[in-house]
Amino acid sequence: MREQNTQQRILVEAQDLIQRFGYFGLSLQDLADRIEIRKPSLYAHYDSKESLGVSLLKDYDKQFKLWAERMQGEAPESKLHEFFLTFERHLTLGKVSPDAALAMDSPRLPESMRLAHVEYLNTELKWLESVVREGQERKHFLSYQSAADLSQMILRQVIGAQVMARLTADISWFHRAVEETTKQIRGQSATVTPFIPTAIAL
Repeated sequence: MREQNTQQRILVEAQDLIQRFGYFGLSLQDLADRIEIRKPSLYAHYDSKESLGVSLLKDYDKQFKLWAERMQGEAPESKLHEFFLTFERHLTLGKVSPDAALAMDSPRLPESMRLAHVEYLNTELKWLESVVREGQERKHFLSYQSAADLSQMILRQVIGAQVMARLTADISWFHRAVEETTKQIRGQSATVTPFIPTAIAL
């Protein structure tokens, strides 16, 4: 049990470091210091930084699917708002989402991590597409583009806006992107829900 707890702590702390500094900014020594273990002890759980990175992405994927399950039964516009809110939370904590953190490192990522990252992105896109399609069927969202195209646009916007918000230390970049994206999906007269934390956290 203790070994399992240590492994989970490694994942939690590594996630925090990657979302703050990126994959190549992740120092295994810093990670070991946070957990208060010796650096060589990390290798009892993960044989390399790459294997840790792949495990992180699999955990992100798992957590997103669990979050999506908790969102079942919500209206499509509420689901989309909560999706935006999860990204906004990262920024308020001085981080970016896993998507944004790893997107910037993507050209240099190990192949196994790159493939795991693509799989995670596809999980998000598949969920987004189902939400947009549901909204279109209910006439809550516009249908000038396919659900697949709109879901890709949404993900591009929120990832890019996080990067700009981080670079400029100005979260309004993200808020404006959400407002523009919402109007593209729901129409120019759409009212954007303020960012008020809820209990449905990712």
